[in-house]
Amino acid sequence: MVSYVAGRNGSLQQVVTDRHSFARTADIAALYNTPVWNGSGTPPLFTEVERVGLMTRIAVLVNGSSDTTLPIQRGAKVLRSLTCQELPPPAMNQTNAAADLSGVLTTRQRTERITEMKDTPCMGCHAGKINPWGFVHEGFDALGRVRRNEVVRNDAGTSLGEKPLDTSVVVKLATLQERAISTVAQAQQYVLESGEVERCFARNYFRYSFGRADVTSDAEVIESVRSQAANGANLRSLFASIVTRDEFKSIQRP
Repeated sequence: MVSYVAGRNGSLQQVVTDRHSFARTADIAALYNTPVWNGSGTPPLFTEVERVGLMTRIAVLVNGSSDTTLPIQRGAKVLRSLTCQELPPPAMNQTNAAADLSGVLTTRQRTERITEMKDTPCMGCHAGKINPWGFVHEGFDALGRVRRNEVVRNDAGTSLGEKPLDTSVVVKLATLQERAISTVAQAQQYVLESGEVERCFARNYFRYSFGRADVTSDAEVIESVRSQAANGANLRSLFASIVTRDEFKSIQRP
């Protein structure tokens, strides 16, 4: 995908919003509901309106389970990958035995009851930070397929029927006011407006290029890349913006 966008002088923002399917195998293409792409010519476009770009690609949506959507993992993946947020690990052996999981509950309802109980150590990170980014993706099943309802199952895997999905959330990133949203399209637009994608890209590209973590004295280099990305520079020029600098050329390789 990045090669395709870069080859057409696309920007970082276009990587996020690109709606082409690059599925080369029948199983992945079926999840996207698109034809298989043979690797040449123009890839097919997503036909489902819910497929708005990077945040609705299988690599973001799938987290190792074919049975449940794992909204916590989805939310954490979005925050770490697109905004470079550093999320603390859960407390060791942390459980919420007091959570009432009786009744026919959706994945969201179960997750809320386990992680968002007041006066518990889980609530601080989950209620207003991680969970919303996962819940807004509940319109996609565990394999990343678009869905309208959730088939609720008991612990034995027996279907208890379908329940409507609730994808309404309130999200908040440091550079913007909180916003009520209910679709991934709105979530993706909010992330793009925040400027966090460009900041995260600049930081990660610096680390990849220099082969080390950044320090305070690297701020000017990283800011230069971020600024160019924010102003819509094409990917090729962004990639060249570091490797043509004297700081990069003077790296002592082992």
